[in-house]
Amino acid sequence: MFNVDPHSVYPQDDVDRLLRLRTEFEENLQINTKYGQPYVIPIVQILIGGNISSITSVCTAIRRKIPVIAITGTSGVADLIVHEYRYLYGENQIRSEDEYENARQQHQFNDYHLRETFGPNQEPLNGITRQFTEMMKSREGYFLLNSFALSENEPESQLDDVILNAHHHAVQIAENPWEKRASNLILAIACKKYERVKQYIYEHRSTMNWPFLELDKPLMFTMHQNDVHFIELFIEDSRSFERLRRIITTDGFIRDLLLWTILMDRFHMTTFLCSQTENTIVASLLASKIYQIAAESEKNFEKKLVYRNRKKIFDKHATIIMNRCFNINEDLAVQILTSHSEVYFDYSPLELAEEIGSQSFLGTKCVQKYLDRQWSGAVIRDINSSICIRTLQTCLINPICLPGPGFEFFRSPCVRFRLNILFTIMFLFLFSTVLLHDYRPSNGNKENFFGISWKEIFVHICMIGIIADEIFQVKFLYCTLITYS
Repeated sequence: MFNVDPHSVYPQDDVDRLLRLRTEFEENLQINTKYGQPYVIPIVQILIGGNISSITSVCTAIRRKIPVIAITGTSGVADLIVHEYRYLYGENQIRSEDEYENARQQHQFNDYHLRETFGPNQEPLNGITRQFTEMMKSREGYFLLNSFALSENEPESQLDDVILNAHHHAVQIAENPWEKRASNLILAIACKKYERVKQYIYEHRSTMNWPFLELDKPLMFTMHQNDVHFIELFIEDSRSFERLRRIITTDGFIRDLLLWTILMDRFHMTTFLCSQTENTIVASLLASKIYQIAAESEKNFEKKLVYRNRKKIFDKHATIIMNRCFNINEDLAVQILTSHSEVYFDYSPLELAEEIGSQSFLGTKCVQKYLDRQWSGAVIRDINSSICIRTLQTCLINPICLPGPGFEFFRSPCVRFRLNILFTIMFLFLFSTVLLHDYRPSNGNKENFFGISWKEIFVHICMIGIIADEIFQVKFLYCTLITYS
């Protein structure tokens, strides 16, 4: 029974102060900054019992477009609101603009402002009658007021469905039909109602301008919630996701989203995005590098183990893809191994694998094939090539100085290694010959003592070649260190 007890009516100053504090609390509660970026959380007000001051609170919530759920059977203001709502709008659970317009044509609606007593016991409201009647007759009141009956046969778990329905009714206030449908989908996703989302999409697919704006927001919300189950439902025909990629003009959107999911520790979403990006191998190795850095800087032992395990997972993911590419096309796999990705900071898979020390990736057949080519160059190991190499071993000039693409054969590490060994042996032989023969005392009085023989000329050429090679090696090492740093 709704009873206006004089002792239960707070002074107006106390009511105003209470409403102000409640409003501030709700506004702070709606803004969540857990992940660094603020976003609004929809809230609902649940009314159990209540006294006359609760009416002012409900009216304030309706003005702020916050759904209100009155629990029936708890007496007080809750039963009063449910009774008056049914008096104005009946028992119809389906709410729409047409139903509201039909209710406005009824005589009880037009004469409602003349009433002085309300509720099942016809109690007066002591000074807030006008505020209450305006709230009950308003369009916001029609869509935002809800009721729920607790009973033994109706478990409390159904309250989640009532809250979802309350927000569903609240979005009907929106003028744009696209916004209504998008908001309904977002609410169902937030409440993990997979079957409801699935049914809603298939029911409205024929009437929707598929896949326009009404699906963009739900898809973005689903990605923000890190729910792969719903994402797969939305991109079942791939068009909605493609549109989302087109309307977002930020360069490297997938890369930025991938990095965000890694830094926010959303492992499943990171795995999904790695499979959707254009360069899966580089993305996986980049994720592995980030987890490696996180493991090195983390002090908590359990988290350190988690990060190390995730690093191994992405290492394995990149290794599997690299092996599959190599089994299909060896030349293409080697090209992918050394190709730089413009999206992922100009990294190549081989560079990332070397930086993180990925043993599983560096041990693949593709990497070994690449190293074999680097070592042997363009040489094919057959009989003719062996004869050619042995013939070239008679050369004394270091082939590193030979320019042009036609000398790639001479610059390959395998040929250079053998030629350098032969060069060193021949240099030592010539140097010893010049030192022991041309400068021995028996030749001191000869006419050509101050002359230069052909052997000395070759020694000087070899020494100049050694100096040039050392300068080249130091310069190359210096450039490599600068590039790495």
